[in-house]
Amino acid sequence: MSKIAIMQPYLFPYLGYFQLINLVDIFVFYDDVKYTKSHWYNRNYISENGERSLFTFPVLRNSTSDLIKDIFYSDKLTFYKNKLKKRLKFNYKNNLNIVYDLIDYDINNFNLADYNINTIINISKSFNFTTLFFRSSELSLTAVGRYERIIEICRYFNCNHYANSIGGKNLYDKNKFYDYGLETEFIDCKIDHRFSIIHEIMVFNTSDLIKRVSCEYEIFK
Repeated sequence: MSKIAIMQPYLFPYLGYFQLINLVDIFVFYDDVKYTKSHWYNRNYISENGERSLFTFPVLRNSTSDLIKDIFYSDKLTFYKNKLKKRLKFNYKNNLNIVYDLIDYDINNFNLADYNINTIINISKSFNFTTLFFRSSELSLTAVGRYERIIEICRYFNCNHYANSIGGKNLYDKNKFYDYGLETEFIDCKIDHRFSIIHEIMVFNTSDLIKRVSCEYEIFK
């Protein structure tokens, strides 16, 4: 039974995002949906002076398209990356070089989706995940509705098991998926999820992080 998850490409998302990746066989980055300011596409939290502190990479709004795949970070992205690295150096002691390499990955590519997706994949590889990654914009989808698009993606990959984060449990009616032969499950991260994965990498070593990703969650049908 092949499992699939479909999520927008967030900026250095929280650990639960990676628990979801590890849970499935196929992970699709939902990059051809509307970019909204309220989501975590260009911002997240680290710990600063013992408090939760926001960092942001400014974006340039596209005048012809508001899809995630068509949004670019500001041409001052390098400045904001360096600013973040200085804040990390002041507040954390471990794994600085590992995180710096993640932040500086693909340094000349300012496309938001490319950057976010590539860093997520690199982190997943460091956790030894075997999940296969795809982008929804590459699938030539024809469905329009919210449920219909997800169902079309599941059918495209011949998956009959759709997984989502626990927040999706209240967003979707699982019976609509059952009508199309799809089982659902929702993963609830049992770890403090107020911080970016950057925070986790700088607090825990890789072996401990892999244990946290693999064990500390609960599944709801």
